[in-house]
Amino acid sequence: MEMLLERYRSEGLGVVARRDGDEEETEEDSSGVATGPSSSLGSLLGRRRVVRVSGVPVRKDLLDALLTELRSWRGGRARGGSPNHRERPSIRATCYAILRAPDANDRKLEGQVPPPRDGDRTATSRRGRRTAKKLERNRTLWDLAQMAMREADEVFAEECTEMAITYGFVGSPHIDKQNCGPFYGLALGEFKEGTGQVCVECSARIVAEVDTKNRLGRIDGRYPHWVTPYDPQEERFSLIYYVTGGKFKPPGPAIFSVPVETT
Repeated sequence: MEMLLERYRSEGLGVVARRDGDEEETEEDSSGVATGPSSSLGSLLGRRRVVRVSGVPVRKDLLDALLTELRSWRGGRARGGSPNHRERPSIRATCYAILRAPDANDRKLEGQVPPPRDGDRTATSRRGRRTAKKLERNRTLWDLAQMAMREADEVFAEECTEMAITYGFVGSPHIDKQNCGPFYGLALGEFKEGTGQVCVECSARIVAEVDTKNRLGRIDGRYPHWVTPYDPQEERFSLIYYVTGGKFKPPGPAIFSVPVETT
């Protein structure tokens, strides 16, 4: 970490975090060596270049239908939208559920679906019935979401095995260890433009902000990524389409759109 911060400082990418929460530029003497309080690596923050990209727009009538379904899903225990019965409780979200493609296991490679052990067949069958029942209760939402994906990327729509549905998601930097390729994200709701975007680390010096509001943005979640702040009192849903199992795709670029601006 010291080596990275030293590079940031030497390249002018370092700022010092002050106690009042503001930032100040590092200071240098005539030889280019940082001086004064700014010379402490312990108080140095990296200020990386930010590139901004936009996802593929989703048509308005489809967005309206999706938002209606999402509002109906939110809070419904039977549909998996209850705040008190979230899947993956460790994830910071008001509501969180996962829908699985009905043929998801058929898309996995040989050996990736382990046969049930003795005594596990009943439990496996029970899980399968619960998964199928949850999908059926959210069939309209699933079909609308898949329609949006097919219009943006028909190939990925065929590969997608799972879709996460969230409300009020707050994402700190993380990587998706189980994904075997990039994912698509779509955010909907009445939250302010320019907030609640998906950030992904393209390199040690570059971060991309992907606008997914009413747009499908493709991101490789095997790089560190997170959601930028937004007003928690505002409405923000998200749909995350991803693939587990199947053929592994080596990580390539973190983003797949041409940046529209940089800072």
